[in-house]
Amino acid sequence: MDGTSRIGIDLDHTIMKYKAEEGSEILFGFKAFVMEQRQAGRKLFILCHLDGDRTQDSIQEDLKSHGLFKGMDQGGFGFQADDMIYISSDEEIVGKIKALKFTHFVDSACNLTSKTDFPAAVQSLVLGKPCEGCASFADWSELTNYFLWEAGLRTQTTSPLIKIDIVKAVGDNYVYRLETADKKVFCLKRQFEQSDSDRNHLECEMQVLGALREVGVTNIPEPYWYSGSWAICSWLEGKGVTAADTKHVDQLIGLLTKLNASRDHLRSQNIQNAVGARLKFSDYVDAVNALWHPVLKACQRPDGPKDVLLFIMTDMEQMRQDNLNHLYLWCKRQNWDRDAAFPEEQLIFSPVDFGLHNAMEDASGNLNFLDFELAGWDDPARLLADFFHNPENKLTTAQKLLVLDGFVKNLSWGPEFLNRFWAVADLVAVEWIFKILKVVIPEEMRKVQFVSPGLDPKQVIRERFKQAVKINEEFKNMERLCKHDQLLDEF
Repeated sequence: MDGTSRIGIDLDHTIMKYKAEEGSEILFGFKAFVMEQRQAGRKLFILCHLDGDRTQDSIQEDLKSHGLFKGMDQGGFGFQADDMIYISSDEEIVGKIKALKFTHFVDSACNLTSKTDFPAAVQSLVLGKPCEGCASFADWSELTNYFLWEAGLRTQTTSPLIKIDIVKAVGDNYVYRLETADKKVFCLKRQFEQSDSDRNHLECEMQVLGALREVGVTNIPEPYWYSGSWAICSWLEGKGVTAADTKHVDQLIGLLTKLNASRDHLRSQNIQNAVGARLKFSDYVDAVNALWHPVLKACQRPDGPKDVLLFIMTDMEQMRQDNLNHLYLWCKRQNWDRDAAFPEEQLIFSPVDFGLHNAMEDASGNLNFLDFELAGWDDPARLLADFFHNPENKLTTAQKLLVLDGFVKNLSWGPEFLNRFWAVADLVAVEWIFKILKVVIPEEMRKVQFVSPGLDPKQVIRERFKQAVKINEEFKNMERLCKHDQLLDEF
């Protein structure tokens, strides 16, 4: 709708209502909103209420003092006299909206929307307090963002947006639930920061979702649209799995089996390697050290957590060295070259962050799988090692072993995979402990606080430290664990 959008803005309710004290500028953020809309070619109008001493002349003088009629190249807002629409009563507003063919109307409430003569095609946008039955936004920056992704929503429906709910705010991602007047529901994803500068995670996720649906994996979101840091896909109803059973384990195995069976078709889709892919043994070593060094350095700062520092230099340094040596011994015993790339046929398409924590159960008990932004080609040993050690994966050890067992029995290179898995899995456990502790790095803590600004950094570090110590204390060698369970004794 860019270029053809005509946006009406209620003056008293959304601009002058927020006039700052001490004689400063009009509401912070409004100018940025105006600049964005003008750059996109959208037409802006301001509806001005005439009441008592408020005449057209007095309103214009007031707005002029705030720079609304000054050119944007001179630091103003760039409005013209013709952009001002004057009304004497609320009854006139709907008529003006129709006559001027507004596509959007910005107000502080959704009272107008409920009027029978309010045009159904006009998108009502509420700025300020949330309003039931209208798309509500906390401030001008959120409203600016709406116009960035609205084009994607309009590829699926022309019905007005009536509700926006935030359902997830983790790391550098927000997930929203969108509902429109025609009862359609969509998922909106926003990514704030790119953890990998060479890869647009949302773009890759949308490509991956499309490729997976082509090979018959339909219990995933359907991709509709993406642009930059925004993406829209289908909304999957369901609930998180709190108590896993055999049925859930079978569905996890089924997804991995399907991915492995579809490898040739997925190869033809030019899907990239997974983020942080392990394509040779030395990648596992590099991944651990890439976390160990900055975490240690952060703890060594004068204000760094001394208990975490002691833990890293004693328990974790011993664990790191033991499991590096464990990998080196496996390489020597199997005559593996640590710097040689794994054969292409020994890689798998990996969801990366795989487990029930990224799945929703629908009303029929079937799992839908989410979050493929890190997905791509990877070592299956890394996929299963992450599955075992990711603290968000709440399956029991016995259930995880059942998934491993089912995975191995559906792979043509079972013995080779198992040897590699046993060689690297314990080192991946070390990596996960350092992932948990990396909040001691100031940049990482800022990411955590970005989504949850009220968090106390010291409390976050204490909780993560406790979690890391627990993983260290409960650590078991993967090879002995598997053989003790005797699930994999046929190999």
